[in-house]
Amino acid sequence: MRKLILALISLVLISACGLGKDDSTATAPRNADEAAQQMVSLLNSTRRTRGIGMLSLSSALNTAAQIHANDMSSRSYFSHISPEGATSQSRVAMQDYNACVVAENISKGHVTAAATLQDWMNSPGHRDNNLRAEVSEIGVGYAAGDYWVLLFAEPGC
Repeated sequence: MRKLILALISLVLISACGLGKDDSTATAPRNADEAAQQMVSLLNSTRRTRGIGMLSLSSALNTAAQIHANDMSSRSYFSHISPEGATSQSRVAMQDYNACVVAENISKGHVTAAATLQDWMNSPGHRDNNLRAEVSEIGVGYAAGDYWVLLFAEPGC
């Protein structure tokens, strides 16, 4: 009986510390689609707790974000602007996405969506993009070398 009580107390303590918690977002994504799903889920959870509208995944924004992540990875640079001068706005426009608001976050080196989002939430400018109420759609890019790109936009206007 004593062993059972000690085992239960240990389980409660482990749970209280967050150890042993099944958190699929704490693993590295296997591909860009999984990265997008993890990031959108985490970001929408963060927005929900602050009473901000949820973001919908846009295929056009996803494509633009993935192209930029792949480009930075394959050519070993890290910038919002490509060596040819392409910006987040021009990348979005190349996907025939008509946006009145566009914002972008980029990151390199974080293996998980959770670590990447936490880093962005600790940076005022990136946090502002994550919590912008005037955007309703998002695209996520993830490439080799742990390059992450988030594109936020509001279509039309």
